[in-house]
Amino acid sequence: MRLVKIVNGLPGLNTVEVIKIVAKQPIDKGVTFEEMRNRLRVLDVAEAANEETTELKFEDSDYTLLTKLTREFRFGTVSRELMNIIDGILESPKA
Repeated sequence: MRLVKIVNGLPGLNTVEVIKIVAKQPIDKGVTFEEMRNRLRVLDVAEAANEETTELKFEDSDYTLLTKLTREFRFGTVSRELMNIIDGILESPKA
């Protein structure tokens, strides 16, 4: 189990939104059925968050997928706030 702390960055951009973006966007030419199922598990955790949620709890296999997707994703902007969010995802402690 991994705990990912929710970090707020730019207006409208926080850890939950970054996770949704990287999980929904295929890296290359789309996703297989199995990849879709795995990505949906990651999305389920992110979409269950509300305004009072301070951290997200991921099973180890889902966290491994999340870090892979985050590392391989091509972001369309450069900012320290976004980098802080990404670092928070990639450096999350075990629960």
